[in-house]
Amino acid sequence: MNQRTAGIAGIAAVSLAAIGLLAPAAAASPVNLAPGVQCDTIRCQNNTNQTYRIDWTAACVYAETNIDPIAVPEHTWIAPHETIDLVEGINNAYCPPQSSDHGPSIGELDPGSVASAQFIGAAVDSSRPPPPPSPWSGTG
Repeated sequence: MNQRTAGIAGIAAVSLAAIGLLAPAAAASPVNLAPGVQCDTIRCQNNTNQTYRIDWTAACVYAETNIDPIAVPEHTWIAPHETIDLVEGINNAYCPPQSSDHGPSIGELDPGSVASAQFIGAAVDSSRPPPPPSPWSGTG
């Protein structure tokens, strides 16, 4: 009986330790990418007088077709003294549409959405190109 109790206590201790390791990541403070440029979750703020390019990776999720999430490299430009949200279709964020090949949603096209962002860095870049044309819009 004591071994059983010790085993349960050990599992509980490991579970609590895992929760403690995950909790700080969920409540992490904003990421400082450059002096005056910071991002938190999917929102970025530029408190400088220069335009910056933010390099990041989007976690694209596909809830309508149950397709596994994919990582998509992204580049977003942020103007001086601007705050932006990094969502699909806005500020150059893009999740490639995916088509389901299984289940009740076979053949359905899911446009996907940005669930989270992993920030890589920021650099001064005033070129600020226009967003690329959508591949499904027939333009470009």
